Amino acid sequence: MKKLLLLILFLEPLVSFGQKNYHTEIFKELIVIETLRAENRITELSDFLDKYGYFSQDDYFIKYQPEKSIKLILRIKQDEKAGLIEVLYWDDKKHQIGNINKKELLSGWQMLINNSSIYSDKTSNKNQQPYGIFEDLKSMYKTEAKDEAKKIEFELLNKYEFRIKKNKDNVDSSWEYYLASNFTTMFSHKKSYVFSLLGLGKNERIDIIFPKHEDLGLNDKIPSPFFYVITNKLKSKYGLTDDTENLNVEFFMSLQNLNDRIWVDK
Repeated sequence: MKKLLLLILFLEPLVSFGQKNYHTEIFKELIVIETLRAENRITELSDFLDKYGYFSQDDYFIKYQPEKSIKLILRIKQDEKAGLIEVLYWDDKKHQIGNINKKELLSGWQMLINNSSIYSDKTSNKNQQPYGIFEDLKSMYKTEAKDEAKKIEFELLNKYEFRIKKNKDNVDSSWEYYLASNFTTMFSHKKSYVFSLLGLGKNERIDIIFPKHEDLGLNDKIPSPFFYVITNKLKSKYGLTDDTENLNVEFFMSLQNLNDRIWVDK
């Protein structure tokens, strides 16, 4: 199948809608668009764009909600190699993506990631791990806690969180917290920071890719795009099976945070 190239232009301030986090909601919309494209659910993709207020004009889909200070413009193209979302322009008054230098871009990346719910708990020192690694660590520490020589205390707080205390006999020893996450940065490399969402629908991995522009100085103007969203394959024991279901769009969009449901935990 020919792939769809989705071109996103962010034009207005990034604000919250009601109780929802604006940055999280935008990530969710981009993830759904890419997922529907990758699952070849073109009719549902069209319905989704309609439902979330996008109207077509020439080669663009435009979302305009002046009461929420939101303007988005999408262009959908055909591409033989891969489905891809390119974010070329975004203005939140402080960071005008598409007309900034590298230093401002790095600040914009940090703001976007920190203000979304890619990280479950940004205000504490919790260790957030992709589900497979989380399960391996949980099993390891649970086993070690049974060995008195290890002096480790283990407590399972819920299905996706546990804590351990090393050298538990030491009164100054503190708890270390571990959370399961849908995201990993293990696919980052020299040229790009990569936040990978694992196991959503029939997509084994969706990458949110931020180019580092290593060849540019901090004061150099950066070229578009700002970042990409693209589907990749993940070869692991947590990958797809014949029973893997398509993404339930309504359920996904109803989630408050991006880690409320761990997708590789089938």
